[in-house]
Formats: sequence, structure tokens, C-alpha cells
Amino acid sequence: STLPEEIVEEQLIRAEAAKRGLTVTPDEVDTRMKELVGYQDPNAVPTPAPTVAAPTPVEGQPTAAPTVTAGPTAAPTRTPSRADRRNETFDAKLRDYRRLVATDEKVIRSQVEVDLVRRKLFDELGKDVPTTGEQVHARHILVADEGVANATVERLRAGESFETLAAELSLDTSNSAAGGDLGWFGRGAMVSEFENAAFQLQAGQLSAPVKTQFGWHIIRVDEREADRPLEGGALDQAKNAAIQKWLEQEKTSHRIERLLTPDMASWAERNIGRPAAARRS
Repeated sequence: STLPEEIVEEQLIRAEAAKRGLTVTPDEVDTRMKELVGYQDPNAVPTPAPTVAAPTPVEGQPTAAPTVTAGPTAAPTRTPSRADRRNETFDAKLRDYRRLVATDEKVIRSQVEVDLVRRKLFDELGKDVPTTGEQVHARHILVADEGVANATVERLRAGESFETLAAELSLDTSNSAAGGDLGWFGRGAMVSEFENAAFQLQAGQLSAPVKTQFGWHIIRVDEREADRPLEGGALDQAKNAAIQKWLEQEKTSHRIERLLTPDMASWAERNIGRPAAARRS
């Protein structure tokens, strides 16, 4: 049998988290379980409303009458309905959630626990990611076929404005009105064909038509820096790329025997939906 990659990654993540002393407490699992099933604790302390200072009297203007706060008014009593009683407990919410995902509480808690471990480990790995890197500030014009791309390059070389042609021709409506501006990006942010072409250009240079899965691109690099701070989405992409690289390295550096134990087979049945009888036949 083939061991699902999810189990391989889970074991690698747990081992690395243990090595780094990263743990998840039962309270953290309970809190996440409540969030997951949509339970709101009625005993939670509400956040007090902000105190509003009384207005300072202004000379020559009438002073507002003092506000009299009424005493607490008892809310009208209502016999809780059957639906109210069913939904006011965590156990009821959990039963509803179990019906939705068609699995038992032990599996749900186990998945919540490993997800929390994964978050903590990935946050820790993310701290080691460089916060600067080589980046380019580029624009592009996306067209459907090579003939239109070549004609566009000719128009650009004849002196027409890149920004004007992007607004006129580009199929990438997310930036065509902005002259095809893609902003700053680093390696790993774009599909490989686009990235390779963009990072070969110097500031002010125009690419030949570049084919990707999206169509044909004409790229112009406006600026480039060898060590620019990564910000926002660029930093997130760098962290995600580093995490995936770590996972792949761990898979290749460990001798992984993909043999299904009874516990693993049970996990696979619940998460992949293949009955045990069918798998053994």
C-alpha cells in the first residue's frame, strides 16, 4: 500500500516540532475546537464599552442637561425553545459539526492538534527566512496569441507608450488600467517562464514575447534591486516557499518506509474515504 503524503508530512512536522520544543496544550486544542464548531461560551467576560467623557461646557452655548442612567431593567423571560437548548452547548455544536464532516471527535481533535503544531512550526521556520532579496519592478502586456504579441512589440519599438498599449490591449484587467504595473516582486512569485524573462532584463529593457499558461506577455522592467526589503505578499511568498522547500528536503533526507499500519489505514479511511474492504480486495 502507498502511504498518503499527508501522513508523511504530519510525521515530519511532529518530529521537527518536538526537536524544537514546540508543544500544543489541551487548552489550545479546546479553544480551537470551539472556534471550529462555532461555539460561543456564554460565560465569557464581555469587553466593557469605552467610557465617553462628558462634553466640556463652551462659553456662550447652552449646557446639555445631564443624562440620567436608568437602573437595570429585567429582560422579559422566555422559555428557551428546543432549538435554543440544542445549540447553547458545546456538545450540541460538536454533534452538528460531526454530522457535517462525518467523522468522530477523536479524529477532529487529532487534526486540530496537528494543525496547531503545524502553525507553530511554520511560524518558527518563517523567522529564519531572509527579509530582503533580489526584486524587480515590472509591467506587462498580456495578449492571446504570438502574432498580436509581435505586433505589439513592433508598436512599442516604434515609440508608442507601453502604458497606453497596456490599457488598450492587455487581457490582464487587474493592472491594464495602471499601465500593466505589477509592482515589485521577487523570485518565486511568478510562473517560471515569466520570472526567467523578467530577471534577465535590466531597468528600462523590454522583453521579446514570452509564452506562459496565461498567454503571451511583453515585459518591461522599470527598476531592479539586488537586496530590497520583502514586504506584504512578497514576504509571505518567501516564507511559503521556504516551508515547502524544507518539507521536500525532509522527505528526501529521511528514509521513509511507506507501509500502512492499522492506525494509518484507519486514518486514511476517515480522511480519504476509501472503505477498508475495497482497499484490501
